[in-house]
Amino acid sequence: IILDEKIDGKHGLEVMQGLRNKRVTSEIPVIILTDDGHDTERMVRWLEHGAFDWIVKPVTDTIVQAKVRIVQRLRQRDEALSWESKLNAALAGLDRALVEQSPPVDEISGLVLDYAKKLTQSEYGFAASIDPETGTCIAHTIAGMMEECRVNNELKKITFPRGKNGRYPGLWGHALNTKKPFYTNTPKTHESSIGTPDGHIRIKRFLAVPAMIGNEPIGLLALANPEKPYTVWGLNAVTRIAVLYALALQRLRTHEELIQYQQHLEDQVKRRTASLAEANEKLKDEIKERRKFELVLKHTNEELLREHI
Repeated sequence: IILDEKIDGKHGLEVMQGLRNKRVTSEIPVIILTDDGHDTERMVRWLEHGAFDWIVKPVTDTIVQAKVRIVQRLRQRDEALSWESKLNAALAGLDRALVEQSPPVDEISGLVLDYAKKLTQSEYGFAASIDPETGTCIAHTIAGMMEECRVNNELKKITFPRGKNGRYPGLWGHALNTKKPFYTNTPKTHESSIGTPDGHIRIKRFLAVPAMIGNEPIGLLALANPEKPYTVWGLNAVTRIAVLYALALQRLRTHEELIQYQQHLEDQVKRRTASLAEANEKLKDEIKERRKFELVLKHTNEELLREHI
């Protein structure tokens, strides 16, 4: 905002105060137009009331444009720093929750989705893991986003299987097929769009990030319909969240594999123990039979000796 300190019928400071008291203008930088840039006390008073800078009259377009560019660069830098600070705090909180609590996959997915939705101000979304054997995408937490899905009654999960061609369908599948994060603010025109079924929510904006371990996607974060368009900042934020999600899913996989391997070893020990017990019983039976045979043989020998005598 370019504000002349001498406004007809009102002092510039009053206007400045009004701008700062309104939510929609409170954060907008204000540059003051002044007749005297050497009045230090007056300039300090303007700065204390929230002015960003001033321009001494007479004004030229070149000076105004240069000042505005400086304001824009500084504002962008401040916004970037503020966003980075907010993101780092969120990631630290999420990482702490995932590491210290070690929750099950449903809770992990819900926690990760909540952070992703808040940072991007998305209305809808889901967090899913990939079945390592079938490749099926299993949504553990879904926020009103998808209705065209198949419910596995045994596992009580919402599943999104691969197509017959081995690829995942639709916008959400695009991230898994390409193994790359993406967003679109015009989903209808996206190459992977297949439309929406009756009763499905209208997708206005969409963002999806695969959770990767190496070159293998083991999970997916999908979001939709924020109030404002998705940006690279939002995509980068969800990508960093997806890194934590991938590590958490991998840790769960490893834990489950260790449990399965431990169970396998225990089963082997039980089978081996049972086999040894059976062999031991057979050996006992053989020893009994041998002793019986030895007794019969002894009696036979004794009878033979008596006959010769």
